[in-house]
Amino acid sequence: MKKVCVFFILGLLAISLFSNLVIAQDSLLDNSIFGVSAEGVTLTSDWKTWGIDLKNNLLQNPVIMAIDSFFNAISPLFSILFGMPYSLSLALLLIIILWIYSFLVINNALQMSLFSKWVSTLISLGIVILLAQFGLFSMIVNLIIQLFFGENPWYVKVILGLVIVVALVFVFLFIKQFAKQMKENKKKRKEEENRLKLETGAKVGEALSKAVTQDE
Repeated sequence: MKKVCVFFILGLLAISLFSNLVIAQDSLLDNSIFGVSAEGVTLTSDWKTWGIDLKNNLLQNPVIMAIDSFFNAISPLFSILFGMPYSLSLALLLIIILWIYSFLVINNALQMSLFSKWVSTLISLGIVILLAQFGLFSMIVNLIIQLFFGENPWYVKVILGLVIVVALVFVFLFIKQFAKQMKENKKKRKEEENRLKLETGAKVGEALSKAVTQDE
């Protein structure tokens, strides 16, 4: 069962990556620090102007420019892992944060099952890469940026921000606590099984001892 799950995830991942190589996908990112897809996201003019100026100023720093140049050289790796080419942008940063968060949550959930640690890690990695390739993280990030930097009242942005943060923390803590409880229950079951085995062995030994004594 474990091998079937692993090969299934790897198969879906291979198909997804192959389709992205065969089908050219235009990643139309704006040239501001936000780096969102140009389609479907409308930033206010003030935020967009500020984002362009900030990115240009950052890239004038030689250290940031060198790091940016290196990451641009390995941009295909970002496309494979995160479903988005490298860009010095808030969008990519949020995608990476969501990617790591999802990996930790899924990995914790899988380790509650019969999967070993390395199998859980491998499956979790495959799942988050698939989610990235299918554009789930990009869609969520575009929505977040639209909500916070689009035409919305400031109090709506604050409320939405608090709701998102609290929800993410709650889900992570719930999964972590649930995983801890499952591990404790599994440990107790194992200890109970060992106790029963010892009792059964003792009874068998006692019965054999009585049988030997009667024969003598």
